Amino acid sequence: MSQTHTRVVVSRRGGPDVLRMHEEPLPSPKPGEVRVKVRAAGVAFADLLMREGLYPGTPRPPFTPGYDVAGVVDADAPGWRAGQPVVALTKFGGYAEYVCVPAESLVATPTGLDPAETVSLVLNYLTAYQMLRRMARVTAGERILIHGAGGGVGTALLELGKLAGLEMYGTASRGKHEIVQSLGGTPIDYKTTDFVARIRERTGDGVDAVFDAVGGKQWRRSYEALRGGGRLVGYGFSAGTTNGRRDLAKLAVAFVQMPRFAPLTMMDVNKQVAGYNVDRLRTQRPEWYRRDDGRGGGRGEDRARERRRMTVGHGSAADAARHAVSRATSIGRRAAAKRSRAACERAGGRIVRGCGQPGRIHLENPRRLRIFRGSGQLGRLCFPVLWNHRLTQRE
Repeated sequence: MSQTHTRVVVSRRGGPDVLRMHEEPLPSPKPGEVRVKVRAAGVAFADLLMREGLYPGTPRPPFTPGYDVAGVVDADAPGWRAGQPVVALTKFGGYAEYVCVPAESLVATPTGLDPAETVSLVLNYLTAYQMLRRMARVTAGERILIHGAGGGVGTALLELGKLAGLEMYGTASRGKHEIVQSLGGTPIDYKTTDFVARIRERTGDGVDAVFDAVGGKQWRRSYEALRGGGRLVGYGFSAGTTNGRRDLAKLAVAFVQMPRFAPLTMMDVNKQVAGYNVDRLRTQRPEWYRRDDGRGGGRGEDRARERRRMTVGHGSAADAARHAVSRATSIGRRAAAKRSRAACERAGGRIVRGCGQPGRIHLENPRRLRIFRGSGQLGRLCFPVLWNHRLTQRE
């Protein structure tokens, strides 16, 4: 076994060009930690904000991003055996071949599942599940509005909301309406339509919960879309970015326009406002994390079987991470449809079915391949960080 490994490092704050490959000795687990051999890591919007220095708690560069991973335990540890498949919410450090994780942060997964599908349960589906159940406390028959319904968390909310028997509405660009509809939601084109007016038109008195990662003045509009007893859950602030890059002018304007909700006013109209941070809640309520990470979409075997089967292209692991997080447009479903199997294989990779989430990619021959840009959903880019081996290889 090699005594070195490779990780992706953010060398300074900025765009995707600040990412660097760094080779170093294998990390040694501290007491209470377990070393994990990473099979797949997710690239989420939070990783992009970290690179720009906009995510709470982001360390000073250089650091390795990577909010969640799926892999196997590298060596026997108390309570864990070598080769055991696991997932973990790492927040930082996931873009690496090996990562040391506190034992209490690991969650065991069934054997035989695709790591690229398994890792989707860690952040996107955990976030969606906890916002639905822990924060908004939705019940069957209630109505919800999801902003960014075509993205990673948005589609997870739609899938779990459908299972929960919710009436769902989702804002998305017109190119994503098909997927919103396919997951049981009613799409609303936020570019051409007043979503509050459309919600009132369709429901009469509003929705029971709104999930909003945009922030700024939109939080006020989302609050207006609630009916009596409704709950607004804010979990992001993309209003301060442009194409995934920090925009100081927009950030300042969004901050000034952000509503200040007064308890007396909320009491008068019977509405609630809550914030959600998945990592902070894991620290505050660790028992919820361990329980909920296995529930985001049901049992792992069922979740894997039910995921949408999609065709996606391949790209270099480093380049894919570099470009996927550079803007809020997706890599995946549509772009792959424009590439034939033969063309992709000539580029050094292969078409993979079963990657699931829109905006999700498998990378299997990481040094040669190109990025296929496309459909307008950031979602998450799943890539194996075992640069010398195929993701599907069992060692």
